Amino acid sequence: MPIFLNLRARPSGGEVADQVSVAAVNLPPVALDPATLKAIVKPPTAAPLALSDLASRICGKNVLLATHGFNVNQQDGYQSLSNWLGLLRLDSSWVAIGVVWPGDSSWLGPLCYPGEGRHAMACGQLLAQFLFDNLAGANSLAFASHSLGARFLLETVTAHNELSPAVAIRQVVIMAGAVNYDCLTNEFAAAAQSLDRINLLAASTDEVLSKAFPAGNVFEGIIDSGHPWFEAALGHSGPKQQLSGKFTGPFQVPDAWNFGHGSYLEIKPACSPMLPLPLDVPTPNALAPYPKGFESSWVAAFVSSRLK
Repeated sequence: MPIFLNLRARPSGGEVADQVSVAAVNLPPVALDPATLKAIVKPPTAAPLALSDLASRICGKNVLLATHGFNVNQQDGYQSLSNWLGLLRLDSSWVAIGVVWPGDSSWLGPLCYPGEGRHAMACGQLLAQFLFDNLAGANSLAFASHSLGARFLLETVTAHNELSPAVAIRQVVIMAGAVNYDCLTNEFAAAAQSLDRINLLAASTDEVLSKAFPAGNVFEGIIDSGHPWFEAALGHSGPKQQLSGKFTGPFQVPDAWNFGHGSYLEIKPACSPMLPLPLDVPTPNALAPYPKGFESSWVAAFVSSRLK
């Protein structure tokens, strides 16, 4: 059963929790409805895990923290991250941990986007202190994020560095980052400079980042003085400026693959198997080498290939 860190005060919507809780999450097996022949996916269940158990599991290990993005409730976060973590191809030196956080609204849905960046920042502060207090026994720390989880990730790195931790976060993977494309040389420049390796995945076919993200920036600029208007997203066409020695290999998913914003972490159990390593982003005009539904498996293999 995968381990999760939960920063939510409620299963849906709500504010950031006062403290991080730890759980082992179980995904019931998928059943087939004999009448309709459709898959029946039962909701995940979570059981509390003691901090002492967490410490024993991560002691001397390389730890990968993985989080979702905007408008994902607790159940969907458990489901999609558990499915995705199961597709990773990491050796026994690694422990992968999911992280769920309140980037959703129980009544506004997607319309709450302009305010959720504040939750991401608050979660970064909370998670940084938790890592400092409880993951000092790890060999190394890495962090992967999807969508607005990029802001959560980068704020965690910033706040964690300020604590002078025994084990720093040294490498990150930012998938479809819903954060400004100049963030690595502007708002989160200090975090970027502290990292040994920054891995990105971006797609110009991502309809959310090409349309909704700039519009959300404009609205947030109205309610938050100083917020940059009309900024492109990091996960759409990559960073405004690449940092020398920080990036590893290509990051732009070919347009022919038609990656959307939901292609990275599938809520349904993956139909495709784990893919062999190593795996990298192919040439810009390459056709998709796998049938539809391969995307989450491909992303997991990409991340597995980039972690060192």
